Amino acid sequence: KIEILYILRMSDLDFYYAGYEFFYNITESHSIKFNTQNSRIRRFRGLFGCSPSACSIIWNKLSAENLHPVDSKYKHLLYALLFLKVYGTEHTHKCICKADEKTFRKWCWRYVQLIADLEIINFKDRFIGSTGDHEHDFNGHSIYVSLDGVDFMIEEPIPFDPKWYSHKFKAAGLRYEVGLNIRTGDIVWVHGGVPCGDFPDLKLAIARQLYIKQVLPGELTLTDDGYKDETYFVYPQKYISTIQNLSEKNYVKTRNDKSKN
Repeated sequence: KIEILYILRMSDLDFYYAGYEFFYNITESHSIKFNTQNSRIRRFRGLFGCSPSACSIIWNKLSAENLHPVDSKYKHLLYALLFLKVYGTEHTHKCICKADEKTFRKWCWRYVQLIADLEIINFKDRFIGSTGDHEHDFNGHSIYVSLDGVDFMIEEPIPFDPKWYSHKFKAAGLRYEVGLNIRTGDIVWVHGGVPCGDFPDLKLAIARQLYIKQVLPGELTLTDDGYKDETYFVYPQKYISTIQNLSEKNYVKTRNDKSKN
């Protein structure tokens, strides 16, 4: 079986095999053909809530910063990711992981905290994929990010308070503002975590005060019509209508749609 010491780096392929060994007790896991499009990747995401590539990024970043606890192994990171995905009782996770509750609790919460403390999202990553030849310009302004408000459902707080109400799914929720690199789809900006009902216009409350301080002079951002400042924001429909190349037009539309999902 795979036994990787915490000091070593792990690739997405390593985690792909590790996930299957972890759950299906496959001893000859390297015989599995690696295919990012097949059902095994979907099952991996279903179990851990992220791709093998994301696991590799987390693990290697912790390794690079020498943050792994002594005696930790790859499966301990998987404990934490499983917990964050399933969010079951300790007894449930004990049965899945085949570890006693004390062991699971120890390693799960250590890695949950390590993941929470990582600085993964970097606004400078909005430049990744840009060739510098103004391929995504609008009237002379550079565009790197698609920005939108996103609601996340939470359990209904007791007693009931309308400040939590989200009109998107008619239940309690938290609202965030999320920005994507329009070339890669990577998240490069996150802010919020506020009650949906208290911030019906989170876009203006956050974007005007924080986001615009981060952008370059002349830089525009793709947004919906909630951002009413053409100095910094441009609507996707208005921008896309100026693109002549059909494949590029579809590409930008796809990236903007992903920020809403």
